[in-house]
Amino acid sequence: MGVSKILRLFRGAKKHDSGYETKPSGFSGDGHRAYIGGMWDEIGELQFNFLVEQGLQPFHTVIDVGCGSLRGGVRFIDYLEPFKYFGTDINRTLIDRGLELELDEDSRKKVGSDSFIVSDDFEFGFDVVGFDYGLALSVFTHLSGPRIEQCLRNLRPKFAGGKFFATFFIVNEEECAGKVNQKGGVMTFPDQDPFHFTLAQVSDMARNTGWEADFIGDFDHPRNQKMMLFR
Repeated sequence: MGVSKILRLFRGAKKHDSGYETKPSGFSGDGHRAYIGGMWDEIGELQFNFLVEQGLQPFHTVIDVGCGSLRGGVRFIDYLEPFKYFGTDINRTLIDRGLELELDEDSRKKVGSDSFIVSDDFEFGFDVVGFDYGLALSVFTHLSGPRIEQCLRNLRPKFAGGKFFATFFIVNEEECAGKVNQKGGVMTFPDQDPFHFTLAQVSDMARNTGWEADFIGDFDHPRNQKMMLFR
């Protein structure tokens, strides 16, 4: 199946608050890898291994929120049974590049015309009753609290007993109001991209949108992002 037949495009109101969401999409060579933060192999393996450690099996259905150019997707698609992987992203060109350059012919046969949604308004209109696992890696680190709540609220109906994991830059109350130096040379802020939050703020976002949040914490992310479980 060709790349153009795999994608279907959704359009929504533009409510951007991160550089990732607003920059134009034009890539050459492996620019699609660098654009999402590099560390292609390291972070790709990290997120895949994490979900497997959390119980992911090939028969499970997975949603990859902010799938980008399929840094994690190539591993999940290879591991999962056909048509069990679903991805969303605001940037259509990133998904195009991932499908064209990162998936081999056999892997492309395991995704279909309804496997990807391109949306800037957190549309999750997949024909799936409920996801078993979900992941948003390095997504909420680029979004303000209201945008995160929008994502969580829209995603909630797609989870019954499944588990949704997401990474955050977590800081304590004393640090929250200012800028914070994170591991790997990243500086985070309370009011601009990249964003940081306290655990209390994340818990409030979960509660406001029908979830409960559990702090998992460190999972060896090279830039000190921490993992949260939403259920």
